[in-house]
Amino acid sequence: ITDDLNNDIIYQDIISYTYKYIQLKPDMQLIASSIRDNIIDVLIYPQIGIDSISYFLSFSRLATIQSTWLIVPDTTGVNTVDYFLNSDIELASDDNLQSQSHIQLQLSDYYTEKVEYFRHFGCVFIDYYSDIINVIKSQNETKKIRQRQLKQQLDIPKPSHIYLVLSTFHDLNPKFDIIIDQLLTKDPLGVLVIYIINYHG
Repeated sequence: ITDDLNNDIIYQDIISYTYKYIQLKPDMQLIASSIRDNIIDVLIYPQIGIDSISYFLSFSRLATIQSTWLIVPDTTGVNTVDYFLNSDIELASDDNLQSQSHIQLQLSDYYTEKVEYFRHFGCVFIDYYSDIINVIKSQNETKKIRQRQLKQQLDIPKPSHIYLVLSTFHDLNPKFDIIIDQLLTKDPLGVLVIYIINYHG
């Protein structure tokens, strides 16, 4: 479920490992029909609760087994989600197997899903970001021009230090206000710019 990300190298790399790839528009009925038509045995929701579509889809029994992943480290509370795929890293700090088992039992009290543990994170991280950052650093002049354009567009006074936050709205925690308040108190020239990311347009 995504917008057009054909120029995203990370997105393209993920697609290259798939057996079958279907790009869907953010239409709940269309997505549910597509999943049912493909007769999926196991359906994994990486981020239930991050957007309304994945959240409400999870209430339907679209596959024999349905699971959520550790990207959102909390229970869904949805009885059609069977498993929560967690990481054994949170158990690794305790070498006592009995203590580890006790921790697992404690966690299971807080999840409506059955909690299963991957070794490590159960995923591979490929660092494309270092290359991207190097490209950005090599374009200092372009960066300065864009900064000037941004300041003009937002009517930001000169001189100023821009603190840019890229986030989805639901990821902004009220406790973040305290950090921002301390930051702007220490930097009188600081200006906070929050850009809200909307994945579905």
